[in-house]
Amino acid sequence: MPAPTIRVLLTEDVASDAELEVRELKRAGLRVAHRIVESEESFEAALREFAPDIILSDFSMPHFDGMAALRLATELCPDVPFIFVSGTIGEEYAIRALKSGATDYVLKANLVRLPAAVERALAEARERREKQRAEAELDLARERLTSIFTSIPDVLWSVDAQTGEVIYASPAAKEVFGHEPQALLLDPGLWKQQIHPSDRDAVLSAWRRLHDGEAFDFDYRIIVPDRGERWVNARGKLVRGADGRPERIDGLARDMTEQFEHRARIARLSRIRDFTSSINSTLVRLRERDALFEEICRIAVQIGNFAGAHVGMLRDDGMVQWVVRQGTSIAHLDTIVVAMSPDTPAGRTIGGMALRTGRPALWNDLARDAEVPARDRPRFLASGIAAAASFPLVVDGKPIGLLGLHAREAGFFDQDEMRMLEELTANISFALELI
Repeated sequence: MPAPTIRVLLTEDVASDAELEVRELKRAGLRVAHRIVESEESFEAALREFAPDIILSDFSMPHFDGMAALRLATELCPDVPFIFVSGTIGEEYAIRALKSGATDYVLKANLVRLPAAVERALAEARERREKQRAEAELDLARERLTSIFTSIPDVLWSVDAQTGEVIYASPAAKEVFGHEPQALLLDPGLWKQQIHPSDRDAVLSAWRRLHDGEAFDFDYRIIVPDRGERWVNARGKLVRGADGRPERIDGLARDMTEQFEHRARIARLSRIRDFTSSINSTLVRLRERDALFEEICRIAVQIGNFAGAHVGMLRDDGMVQWVVRQGTSIAHLDTIVVAMSPDTPAGRTIGGMALRTGRPALWNDLARDAEVPARDRPRFLASGIAAAASFPLVVDGKPIGLLGLHAREAGFFDQDEMRMLEELTANISFALELI
């Protein structure tokens, strides 16, 4: 396969000198196509039209300065090698030329050096182009990966196996953990600090077992700034270096809050169905009022998994007399007073509201709901409950008492639960009419 033709642009005012340079290149076995120019206009035109592979320029010419040619070439075709070929060029000018972007310089008295200088300059230019192409491809690959990582809702992460420092965290870290990736890189312990205190020991124990070859696949809770408690699933594997030593841990973290809330809701609904089914069976079986109330509260706590349940009857004076109380929350709430009148604090409870309206009333977040009386909030929270609901017992269209239920989770009483519990209370009220 013949060698490729080299397009050589010569900036030279002495035609014979230019011919000598071309002849020297051909004598060295190089295939050359050349063009000779001696003015700025013809030089610029040749750069555009001839598209040289290399430029050979005299340093001093009467109509066009070699340094001016270098500046123009650097502006229009910065990747094309530029070699000064001059009769005389002092050391000071040679250094200035090289600093300004010239590739090399050759004295006309020593043209035997020219072919080697040209081949070396072309080889270096090829290497630069290949390096630039590789860097461009790498930049493109990085852009693609960044685009992919940005679109993935999961957090891709990598941790130094020796120090525990976060080496990489994808952009989704902001959404999942509430922190920019850079914050996780700068604070090695930040991700551990976010682990829910109740889950921290188990998570860190599973993390340490990674070094024994076990895979890390763990569901746990984290505390996210301004968003509270969230569930994540983290999976990772140990990566060893060429020497077999642990090098890093690569993995993925996914926000599982919605899935866990969905599972919890299904479990709650299942318990509520079991609870209502058991009570409906009890309504058929028991015909003594207090025994019925006792069984309702027992089923609520043991099968419905409520923190507490109580039934009270409305007295003639408008106050509620508690008949049955069961559950862990009751010990903290035995002094809670409920009345029908809205003119007293006892009447501004959810029990009082349920009696007055004949409709269920609830505080679904005892820690935050503004309607919760300030005097009662500490006792509710100390009892371990996070939500409470009261359901009126109605006979002949009049409220005669209420059923109260306490839940350990804020937001427990959603629309579906309230609908089933309201239907259950209607069944209890109907049973009371028959007793």
